Amino acid sequence: MSPKPIPPGTRCTVSLELPGSDVARTLRLPVKTVYCSLMGSEGVKVGAVFVALDADTERLVQQFVG
Repeated sequence: MSPKPIPPGTRCTVSLELPGSDVARTLRLPVKTVYCSLMGSEGVKVGAVFVALDADTERLVQQFVG
């Protein structure tokens, strides 16, 4: 969610906090927006895809979402 539209094709950085055994780990991931939908008073729903993740980062993200 975003308070304002982010045009498709915009390159951004998403911060993702992964829980760990002792300390959470924060990843800063490059993404590109693919859609933007107005959700009324809630703001704007933004869809994005990851761009050029290295193998270790991709593995961490897959473990987190899977």
